[in-house]
Amino acid sequence: MDHPTFRTIDDAPNAQDLERFTTVTISENAKSVVGKDNLKGEFGVKSMCKPFNRANCYIHLAKFQPDEILNLRATIKSKGKREFTVNGKTYRVNMASRRYHVFAKSKKCVCCGIEGTVMCLDFTINSNVKTPHFNLYAEKNGELFLMTKDHIISLHKGGPDNIINMQTMCDECNELKADANITVERLRQIIQENPNANFKELRRIITQEEAACT
Repeated sequence: MDHPTFRTIDDAPNAQDLERFTTVTISENAKSVVGKDNLKGEFGVKSMCKPFNRANCYIHLAKFQPDEILNLRATIKSKGKREFTVNGKTYRVNMASRRYHVFAKSKKCVCCGIEGTVMCLDFTINSNVKTPHFNLYAEKNGELFLMTKDHIISLHKGGPDNIINMQTMCDECNELKADANITVERLRQIIQENPNANFKELRRIITQEEAACT
C-alpha cells in the first residue's frame, strides 16, 4: 500500500498514515535536498528503556545531514529565522535555538556516546504550535533516538541557563539524570552496572543515591 505525501501538519490527521521524505529547498542559496527515504513510521523517539510516550512524538517533514542545518544557525540573541520550503509550503524556522549551538559543539551523548547523525524538520503532534523546528536524532537498529541539550548543573540546583552549562545528551540519558546532582561518569557507571534494569529502576537507584548523599 502506498503512503500519501502530506504537505503540512493540517493534511496529516494522524501519525499512522505518515511515511515519506519530501522535497525541500532552503532559501538564501543554501544547498537543496531532494530525494526519497522511507521513515518507516518513526514519528517519535522510542527510548531504549523508558516507556514510549506517543503524546511526545513528531511528524518528520524532511531530514538533513546535521552540519547542513547547524551551519545555518543564528546567534542566540539575534532570534534569526530562515525560510524552508517543503512541497511548496514555506515555513519560517527559528535558527537561534541554543540546542543548535550545543549540537554544533558535539553531536555525541556525553554519557552513552551515541551520536546524532540526522537532523529532521519536525512538527510536534498534539501541539498548537504550527511552526516546525529541527531535532537531532541518533539512529540505532532502525530507530531514531532524540538528542537533547542537558544542563550540566540543573536549573533547579542553581545552574546558569547558558551554553557554558549545557552539553549534548540523548533523551534517555537526560531523562535518567533529570535534575540529579550526579556526574556523567557516575550515571554511566550506574547504567553499566544494571544492564537489565528498566527506566524506573534506574531512576530509583539514582534518586536513592542522591538522597543518601544529602
